[in-house]
Amino acid sequence: ATFGVCPAGGTHSDSGSGDYFLTQGSGSGQDNWRWCYQCQGLFFAGNATFGVCPAGGTHSDSGSGDYFLTQGSGSGQDNWRWCYQCQGLFFAGNATFGVCPAGGTHSDSGSGDYFLPQ
Repeated sequence: ATFGVCPAGGTHSDSGSGDYFLTQGSGSGQDNWRWCYQCQGLFFAGNATFGVCPAGGTHSDSGSGDYFLTQGSGSGQDNWRWCYQCQGLFFAGNATFGVCPAGGTHSDSGSGDYFLPQ
C-alpha cells in the first residue's frame, strides 16, 4: 500500500525504475538479504546490526524471506552496492549515491558489485 519511507524525505519513488526480481530460499549468491516492512527497502542482515532504517530505529526482518544477491557479472542491472553505514542496498550508477539514513550519503566502501535481474 506504500512505497515506504525514503531517507531523502517523503516516500520512495519508482519513477524510471526497472522491475527487478530476487531469489528467495536457497540459491547461489550471497544470502541474508532481508526486506524491511518499515521502509520497504532491502538490507543486509548478516552483520551484528540491522542498520539504520529511514522510518526510525533499525531495519526489521519481521515477515521477510531470505533473499540471495549475485555479485560479479550476469544478466540484469549491475552497480548495486551495500552501504556499511545503514546496511541498505542502493544504486551506485548515478551521479550521487543518495541520502543515507545513518547520515550523509551512502558509502560503497567494502561492497561488492551486485546485479539484479530484470
